[in-house]
Amino acid sequence: MKKLLVLIVALIAALAQTDARRAAAGSENRVRFRVAAVSESADARALLAQTTIEGPPGTDFNLDLQTAGFKLQTRFLTDLVAPDRLKIRAALDTRRLYGRSPAGLPLFEEDSQKQAFELGFEQTIVLLPFGRSDGAETLRIEITPEALAVPKEEADRPLSIAFDKPLPNGEITIAAAKIPHRYRIEAVLTENGAEIARGKADSLFEEETEIELRPVAGTAPEFADRPLLARVNVDQFIRSRPADLVGIDFGLFRKSTAGGAPEPLIQKGAGINLLGGEFKYSVDRLPADKNYEIRFRIVSNEPETENQ
Repeated sequence: MKKLLVLIVALIAALAQTDARRAAAGSENRVRFRVAAVSESADARALLAQTTIEGPPGTDFNLDLQTAGFKLQTRFLTDLVAPDRLKIRAALDTRRLYGRSPAGLPLFEEDSQKQAFELGFEQTIVLLPFGRSDGAETLRIEITPEALAVPKEEADRPLSIAFDKPLPNGEITIAAAKIPHRYRIEAVLTENGAEIARGKADSLFEEETEIELRPVAGTAPEFADRPLLARVNVDQFIRSRPADLVGIDFGLFRKSTAGGAPEPLIQKGAGINLLGGEFKYSVDRLPADKNYEIRFRIVSNEPETENQ
């Protein structure tokens, strides 16, 4: 299958480097993303559309492109990992009309990609939705981040989207949001209601985290040599009141004494609960004469403001 979508991280003009790094050194930071749709050929370059997204560090955005026979959906999760660097996790899905069957039914070509990388404020993400075109006109979507230093009283203002130059046909749509990305996951194994093993770890949104559960002192020596492993992914956040909701998917395993693959106890578990609430699941593949439960508690591990 030919992959039409190309993602590139490219350097832009060196003049931007000094200003971006100086801004990032400020005590209060904001991040601005300039998203431009550009038509480029061997001898010409034309700006078709431009949108500016500005928000606190950790602002995420979606970019969708839809034409008569092509659909692109992208999602960018962003985290400030150093004063002058972002961690970007990109999910990209495409669907293109490939042709028609002998019966006249439409045939579609689909592709999904996920990429994670770090990006300096002197760099640009380039999407080529229709691939490269030697010499002919090429559509480029360019995403350039910029670090801003703002007064403390302005640091928590709501994120904003400015459509500097919209496409008149509305083929490109952009949405942005700020949700917590950093969480603390606490995992507990209970036996007949009593806690016998526990573990905890920090986690990023939509990034699987492995937690080893070690026996609580004076209990469950049978889990000392073969502890449980929980692989947890916080994959949903739903803002609500009086409390926000989080969704997880997870697997639960027990280490092998011979160094082989862990034994699966729960291969695909999932649930939604209040942020800070307790997820409870029965573990039926442990000795049947006792009642075992695995419990998770997810809490935010970063500051929030009322405007996010």
